[in-house]
Amino acid sequence: MLNTSYVATQKDLFYKTNYVDIFSNSQNQLDNIPFVESTIDTSFENFIQCDIIYEQIQLTIIKNKIKLSKQLETAVTEALTKDNPYQELEEIFKEYGQVFCLSFALGERLSKLNGFSYVEQENLTKIISNGFKEITNCQNVLDEWKNLFSQFNMDSTKFTNGNSTVDINDINDIDLCLRTCSENPNSWKVINRLQLVPMYKLLNDDHQKEIEILLSNEEKNFDEWCF
Repeated sequence: MLNTSYVATQKDLFYKTNYVDIFSNSQNQLDNIPFVESTIDTSFENFIQCDIIYEQIQLTIIKNKIKLSKQLETAVTEALTKDNPYQELEEIFKEYGQVFCLSFALGERLSKLNGFSYVEQENLTKIISNGFKEITNCQNVLDEWKNLFSQFNMDSTKFTNGNSTVDINDINDIDLCLRTCSENPNSWKVINRLQLVPMYKLLNDDHQKEIEILLSNEEKNFDEWCF
């Protein structure tokens, strides 16, 4: 897939740089996950990110096969007995993790992230996601990208996969990188996180029920305070 995204906030940047799919699964949005609200940075940014995504396989972890550490279970048990269990749990999940990825894709991803001065977002929505079988058939999209970069005086040459760079002006260089990935499964990396679940959803049923009652009460108290 060839994809261009406008990144408007630090939260958007988090999703993009951690390869979290919020478009096909809105439940992956941090706003929908308990105990993470205070850690979300919503300050404004201005970035364009272009990705060449070459998926090889999707993997799903069976939820009821996951075993959590005894330390986490003990910490949660103790937190639920405290005067302010919500705050205690917030600190615990900040330490152990607030979410768990159940489904993800492996392969190769070549990315370019560029900051730029503010422009109307409509100028950035002309180039959309494009699927491909052979990257060599996508020269027209890459040319559009280069034109977009030039509009904002951005470097249009190098894309990176975190370890090395490829030249967008040399489609054969990109093709070689993707073919090398396809032939070497040991080089595959996480390129898309497809399904996130709150960490508390991996706890035993009793703990889950207690936490959901707590969350319901927190939401009720918040609504009453706003009213």
